Amino acid sequence: MKTYSVVWLAILLSVSPACARRTMRDMEPLTAAQVLREVHARYTGKRFTHVTFVQTTTHGDGRRETWYEALAPGGRVRVDIAPLSDQRGFIYRSDSQYVFRGGEVVEASGGQRWLSMLILLDLYSLPVDSTLARAAELGLRLGPAHTAVWQGRKVYVAGASAGDTLSPQVWYDHEHLYPVRLVQRALPDGPRYDWHIDRHVLLAGGWIERQIRIYSGDRLLVTETYDSIVPRPDLPDSLFLPIPYRPPAWLGRR
Repeated sequence: MKTYSVVWLAILLSVSPACARRTMRDMEPLTAAQVLREVHARYTGKRFTHVTFVQTTTHGDGRRETWYEALAPGGRVRVDIAPLSDQRGFIYRSDSQYVFRGGEVVEASGGQRWLSMLILLDLYSLPVDSTLARAAELGLRLGPAHTAVWQGRKVYVAGASAGDTLSPQVWYDHEHLYPVRLVQRALPDGPRYDWHIDRHVLLAGGWIERQIRIYSGDRLLVTETYDSIVPRPDLPDSLFLPIPYRPPAWLGRR
């Protein structure tokens, strides 16, 4: 009897680690919700959530600008456009955009519905159920998913069945689970944008892209290239308030 107990203990010890390592790779059929849960489990609470960088923005007509950009959870993005003396840029807060020139807000609009805000920013700070609920609210179907190949690497495609390139969807690198492609609309009846997300680097517990190319159909609208990427957990909430205008103090700490 003692011999059998030892044998069964050995079997259990050999099988249990394999069960613990079970991932969505073993699950059939694969769903978009499973993909997002896997990304959340791997990086949320480990990857940085606040970050700044200097962005070279190349527009489709070849015009270039330097943007000083800060990101924080809650769908908050602050962009100051060089030269800083012009006090020109814009702020996103959740679904609202504020454009400022000369330090004054000259335009404000609501109803923005960027899935990219969730995928590239808020996912890493939200509870997983909140992430799934927000993804569905932004039009990402939580059922359809499949595997494909993107730029020579295997990917998970969340939000679309094979052959569907028009529905809102997120493509994740199979190995590292960082996003490499994102199809979305900012407004329900607005144009469809296809984001190609490249040149990832590992930084402070997770990955971040260093380039995004945004297309509408076959037309390249803009290329964003990031340099001087710095995680900054101490970014003040006041930085993301549209008024009164405050110079981006983090630039003095680069």
